[in-house]
Amino acid sequence: MPADDFYTGLREKFNALIRENKLDGETIRITGKVLTPEEALGHTERKDYPLLTGKERLMEALFRGNRGQAYTDQPGNFSGTLGDIAGKIPENNYERAVFIAALNAVCGY
Repeated sequence: MPADDFYTGLREKFNALIRENKLDGETIRITGKVLTPEEALGHTERKDYPLLTGKERLMEALFRGNRGQAYTDQPGNFSGTLGDIAGKIPENNYERAVFIAALNAVCGY
């Protein structure tokens, strides 16, 4: 399945979820964080994870006390509404990480 089809289907389900729960106007905050290997992965003997080699960072969304994460090579911060995120097809790794982190936080809620 092409990535565009995957994200389109996921976005449709996310849109339905936030509409059904009347969350589309709710604000969400997402930060690009640099965690220690222990914080991100726990104790591991493996040394080949992208987080350990400096290729990726963790983005973390906070929504109503619930956290959702996504790994990306284009970290950054985001503040906006769930409707802003759900209404846009992600076009790059930063936008994909914003979407996935938000989705994870909302599903946790």
